[in-house]
Amino acid sequence: MSTKKNMNIWFQEKSEMICLGATLVTLIIIFLAVLSGYFWGFSKGKVIALNSSQNNSADTNTNSFLPETPSLPAPLTVFSYSGKVISLEGKTVSLSTSVQENNQMVDKTIKVTISDNTSCSKLDITKLPPPPNTNEKQDDREKTIPCGEIQPEDSVVVYAGENVKDKSEFEATKIKILVAGFEN
Repeated sequence: MSTKKNMNIWFQEKSEMICLGATLVTLIIIFLAVLSGYFWGFSKGKVIALNSSQNNSADTNTNSFLPETPSLPAPLTVFSYSGKVISLEGKTVSLSTSVQENNQMVDKTIKVTISDNTSCSKLDITKLPPPPNTNEKQDDREKTIPCGEIQPEDSVVVYAGENVKDKSEFEATKIKILVAGFEN
């Protein structure tokens, strides 16, 4: 019986030694894999940096890690433009804005006619709009003004009563001047 017990103890000790050795070998392999991965990535980074510095510009290799920016199609209908007032000539406002043409944003000047039916207002962009589906008005955020208060360099949103996508001149139904707070 004692030889059987001694044999079991001997077997258990040998099993523990083998498990300890296997664990140690596994940890060494994991450590070497992490270390080699780090140095492989580091060397790849040096090659990419070297390539981009030799070209003296943003090389496609450095941008290959970034996803390509999706190109959104141009809208089929446009009922408003935002931009900066360039000049005022009588009842015509020249507006500098950006439009999408052939999947590229281009600067464009649009002439907007102010009629007797055009409403004008100042919109305080520092105040939050009322929540949707409520009866709250935005009287403290938007104030009606005479259209004659529009000045060059004002940031505006111009609304039309029709699709003005391909037009460079149209009649405005509403013009909002965007301001950061009202003067009292």
